[in-house]
Amino acid sequence: MWADAHDYLSALSSPLGSLVTDQGLLELEGSTNHFAHLVRAIVGQQLSTTAAATIGGRVLEAVGGNLSVSTISVVPDETLRGCGLSTAKLRSVRDLVQKVRDDGLDLEKIDQFSDEEIVNRLVKVRGIGVWTAQMFLIFALNRPDVLA
Repeated sequence: MWADAHDYLSALSSPLGSLVTDQGLLELEGSTNHFAHLVRAIVGQQLSTTAAATIGGRVLEAVGGNLSVSTISVVPDETLRGCGLSTAKLRSVRDLVQKVRDDGLDLEKIDQFSDEEIVNRLVKVRGIGVWTAQMFLIFALNRPDVLA
């Protein structure tokens, strides 16, 4: 999949083609923890990568290194706010938890659906829009043709 993209881009007679040829084949590995991926996406919205990594690291520490529905559910809001989550992002994370736990958003089986269906399911979560859902498709599920 990534080899096809590499071959196409490296064949371009442009600076991009030369850059791709010089860099060689790059492959993206998908995410195995889709919940954690989505939490990181929410946390990182409209932040610098440094700030997002810092806050994400604090959240990961607050849940004992295992970011899951069950671990984040028991962490008090005040603790997560102390990690640097804004009120809006905290609401978004809590909504994601609720959708996974109570509303049938099955992240373990989400890769079985079409791109469109996944986007439709994810945008029902507060704080996840079409762009975030598309980035999830690309970087968590390795679906490179999302923006085509």
